[in-house]
Amino acid sequence: MEPMRKIVVGLDGSTGSTAALRWAAAEARIHGAPLTALFAWDLLRQPDGFSPDFDETAAERAARAWIDEAGLTDDLEVHVDVVCDLPGAAIVEASGDADLVVVGSRGRGGFKGLLLGSVSSVVAERAACPVAVVRDGERPDGPVVVGVDGSTNAHRALTWAVAEAGVRGVPLEVVHAWSGASAPALGLPAVIPLSYAEETAQHTLDQVVRGIDGSGVDVRPQTVEGTPAGVLVGKSETAGLVVVGTRGRGGLASILLGSTSRHLLHHAACTVVVVR
Repeated sequence: MEPMRKIVVGLDGSTGSTAALRWAAAEARIHGAPLTALFAWDLLRQPDGFSPDFDETAAERAARAWIDEAGLTDDLEVHVDVVCDLPGAAIVEASGDADLVVVGSRGRGGFKGLLLGSVSSVVAERAACPVAVVRDGERPDGPVVVGVDGSTNAHRALTWAVAEAGVRGVPLEVVHAWSGASAPALGLPAVIPLSYAEETAQHTLDQVVRGIDGSGVDVRPQTVEGTPAGVLVGKSETAGLVVVGTRGRGGLASILLGSTSRHLLHHAACTVVVVR
């Protein structure tokens, strides 16, 4: 992975966006990358209710106040960008020249019972670069976990995860989930001995790991019986970060997010990065 040139984080003054800002700031420091904080607003989305006088100056003032409230240290310069637009659309647009986009799992809008807000969902679906969806309770010393299945998207996720584990100085767990029910996706008969399915999974994992340059990284490959979504959600309980591709081997090519990445975004206990 090339050095990051730009990280964009979405702001809206919510608890979720503050967590995203702090995570993005830490990420900018370890990568030595510039950080842009983006606040998108319109007549219906203003920090203190509707005001006909709310403009770009007021929006920038609000964004800088949120940055100050986040308690970031002075060693990191944060560029502020304000846009009169829908938040999801504005962040997707900003992703065009970014190396990473960061959003909170939920912002100001929506229902508190939802684990993933509409803006973060739109960004994860449509952004042109990797997207980090941040949850509270960070574990910076936890391992980076990446799900692989031999697909091209999973390979991109693995390449990103190797670089991330390297700059963080933490172990990288390369996880390939398998079950007898996944046999057709592996090109195997629908009914096969579980031992054969496990051997095939191990062979797939070995090939995947051989194809990466993990020098300087503590790479820990493992096959785990279970569904990819279930296994990775379980791993998220102790991980610092879980990384997945947009889609794996299953599903329709026209679907932007696969079932595993979508499930993780809703249920993971740690930050999830979706790599394109």
